Amino acid sequence: MCDEDREEKQDKRSRRKRKRKTVACVLLLLMSCAYLGVFLWIAHTGCLTWIGIVVGTILLAPNIFIAVAGLAHKEKLEKRLCRISLCLGIAILVVLGILVFWPDPPGPWRSYTFDAEVAAFEAKRAVPGEENAALRYEAALSTVDVNDRPESVSDVTLLLRRLSQEPWESEEQPEVSVWLDSHATLIHELLKIGQMGECRWPMATEFGEDSPVPYKQLAFAAQLFLLAGNRDLGEDRIEKSLEKSFWLLRHADHLYQQTHNTDLRIGFRREELALQMIRYVLVRGEASPVDLEAIARHLPGTESTWNQDIARLLRFDEVRFAQVMAPVYEFNGRGQIRFSASAFPFLPKDKPPPKPRALSGKLWKLCCHMNMPLNPDDVWMMARQESSRVMRLLESGPVLPVPEDDLFNGKSFVYFVTNVLANLTRFMARSLTFGISTYASFGRSYAENLTHRRGTWLVLGLRRYRDDHGSWPSSLDAISAYVPAEAFVDPTSGGRFVYALDGNSFRLYSTGVNRTDEGGRARYIEERDYCEDDILIWPLPKPEPRKPQPKHEDVDGV
Repeated sequence: MCDEDREEKQDKRSRRKRKRKTVACVLLLLMSCAYLGVFLWIAHTGCLTWIGIVVGTILLAPNIFIAVAGLAHKEKLEKRLCRISLCLGIAILVVLGILVFWPDPPGPWRSYTFDAEVAAFEAKRAVPGEENAALRYEAALSTVDVNDRPESVSDVTLLLRRLSQEPWESEEQPEVSVWLDSHATLIHELLKIGQMGECRWPMATEFGEDSPVPYKQLAFAAQLFLLAGNRDLGEDRIEKSLEKSFWLLRHADHLYQQTHNTDLRIGFRREELALQMIRYVLVRGEASPVDLEAIARHLPGTESTWNQDIARLLRFDEVRFAQVMAPVYEFNGRGQIRFSASAFPFLPKDKPPPKPRALSGKLWKLCCHMNMPLNPDDVWMMARQESSRVMRLLESGPVLPVPEDDLFNGKSFVYFVTNVLANLTRFMARSLTFGISTYASFGRSYAENLTHRRGTWLVLGLRRYRDDHGSWPSSLDAISAYVPAEAFVDPTSGGRFVYALDGNSFRLYSTGVNRTDEGGRARYIEERDYCEDDILIWPLPKPEPRKPQPKHEDVDGV
């Protein structure tokens, strides 16, 4: 009995041992498969170099085969695979150790740049100095005090904002009128600049670098023209008002020729206010047939050039991406290249990164070998990959129902592992230059600007119809012979504009992104936590009251 009991206990131990081993093999297989999925996804996103892929494969593949051999009870194969895995692990540690402690070539080392490539890129878009409106702007606005405001006027900032968006007369605001006349020489010079077609400011490529576009001075100039144009409207000087409106349209076009979506957004706002003045002339003003022809010649076109415009902006962002990534590399006088020892390559130049410890710097460079190209020129391929990723989402149109996960996956653990941890350097550069949510927001602004353009063309067609027939038409179909066909399509909602007669006038508006007719209103309803987003073409939207701001604060609304 004792021998039988002993054998029975031994069998139980063997069964428990086999069961524990089976459970361990199953867990190892599940974990390895999970890691395999993450590894394949990381490799698919392009966050690993061939070195990282080889190291990951060597560390991962044996574990899968060991687990399978254990479940198949192939003990000899399992032991052999364990020894192979151990040897490979030791070999990798040895190689990594050599890379970590191998002495660097002699310096001095300097941060790598793509300045030559940027210079070549700028040369392609450059224009001769005498044809470049940017140089004329800088000369004309060099002595301008952007904080100059009419004195002895209360709430001057709010007043100027209101007068920039609705007709007014000198008798109503004599102080503002005198102040505006004091800038007549500047306005005359800016009118000459408005006749120029080409305008190029250099692009800002360094992280933290101020834009070379003089935004504050240009905002001051635009406000002068808005004030002067609306004063001309209030005092029935139609031709003078149109002259100011056409200058604003040309000024907006100058901004559209720049390199960042911020420049285009500012241009959209200037164009919107200019189109408001033109619509006022068309509906309320005594515009002659000559004036109508001039308006038709100066109005921006109704066609959408979204794909060309977004491709051009993405090309500029590719240059910025490469220049942001450049400090990851360093070079010496012999032309040798290495990875930077700093884990903070994106800090502005006036804020040098903290000096890294020797070991942490080498470990950082080791990570760079896993996920960064050995040749800095290959960074341009990464830039094109990021650009293509954004283009695929936006090529269908400026306004599109992009899923939240496609816009920002930062809350996803898988996204965090496969993009942030796998290649923090690339993730940071992407966040600085290729923010998809930023482009989606820009797309909406782009569509709204095109809505204002097409809406103004419709108002021009309505005015021509009224001149020919003596009254406003009952529907937009009646003006099809007066305006381009694409003007009837609202790019923001994707449908048609809403048009209805309103006494002796009419109402014309877009239903906005939500495609809900809200009577032309655009406001936030706090009780319902709901935004009405209609875009009113006519009647003109009234300037909304704003909270008082400190005196001499720059006006961003123009």
